[in-house]
Amino acid sequence: MLSRLIVRYDHERYPFGPIVAEHLGIPDLSMLHETYSYSLFTRTHDQNTDLHRKLYSIGERFFQTYRLFLHEQVRHMVGDDIVFQKIPNFRFQLPSNVGVGAFHRDRDNNHSPNEINFWVPLTPVTRTTAVWLESAEGRRDYSPCLLQYGEMLVFDGANLEHGNKLNQSGRTRVSFDFRVVPAGIYEDNVAETVVMKQRLVVGEYFEHLGPAITHHGMNRNPRTLQTTARSTEEGLEDGIRR
Repeated sequence: MLSRLIVRYDHERYPFGPIVAEHLGIPDLSMLHETYSYSLFTRTHDQNTDLHRKLYSIGERFFQTYRLFLHEQVRHMVGDDIVFQKIPNFRFQLPSNVGVGAFHRDRDNNHSPNEINFWVPLTPVTRTTAVWLESAEGRRDYSPCLLQYGEMLVFDGANLEHGNKLNQSGRTRVSFDFRVVPAGIYEDNVAETVVMKQRLVVGEYFEHLGPAITHHGMNRNPRTLQTTARSTEEGLEDGIRR
């Protein structure tokens, strides 16, 4: 698969940022550091804070929007019949901190090499709050994936090493991410996730989303994606960026 794509979506139809901000009671998510402070994250606690627990208690409105997003956006890219991560990972990167504790490939943490990663930032992304990703397996020539709110990064996180630099922006980055597998190549994996200790199977970590119904006004209606391609380090323009 391609190592990375950046895809623009309609953030008014899928208002993830306002939903999360309302849930936390913080209008400007990039100022979370004025309320929360943590020591430098490591892999053992980069998903285990009171703020993480607050994020994971988010209500049904977020999950309804998430499933709509999967129906209308993600299946348009991956295929009609998919297996997806039931509860996405919430992440935040405070100033002078990281969002994940170490550079890694997901397959080294029990994940299938067939998984496709989707990363959705809810705040603007700078060089030091970006996902840094190698261009091909084993190269370790990391470069930042620069996005704005209303864009998502699609990348081969199972096989390409990725991680964060120390945040020097003075603002907090908030994001969520999830993994998808085309149903035709999905296989149950009884191994557990490293942090949450969930088995990587449908019914626990994953959920199955079958082919869309296409009759009597219930047909899938994906947004048409333009195909302008460019480097993820360049300025913004409409469409898909490789």
